[in-house]
Amino acid sequence: MPRYIRVKIVTPEEEARERRAGLYVALTSATWGVQAGGTISLSFALKDQRMGAAVVAALCAVLGAWGMVYVDAKGFRRPFRTWRFLTSALLSIVLGCVIGM
Repeated sequence: MPRYIRVKIVTPEEEARERRAGLYVALTSATWGVQAGGTISLSFALKDQRMGAAVVAALCAVLGAWGMVYVDAKGFRRPFRTWRFLTSALLSIVLGCVIGM
């Protein structure tokens, strides 16, 4: 009885699309990590009452929020959504403040 091997033929366009998808996932994960790290650092800095570190952590949270929205806008070729950026940045800062208090 003959055995059959499945073969997937990939066009250059499909290969480029898969590469972009991998890059999109990596960049989204990196910006998510920056935002989460900034939020957690903000909460620790506020607990220890280190205001300089709290400012840097808040800037990291805002930078991560901006990066996520920017990657999303460029990845799907749509306009930058300012309201999504502001909502994400404010929520991460508020979460860091609530945890830190």
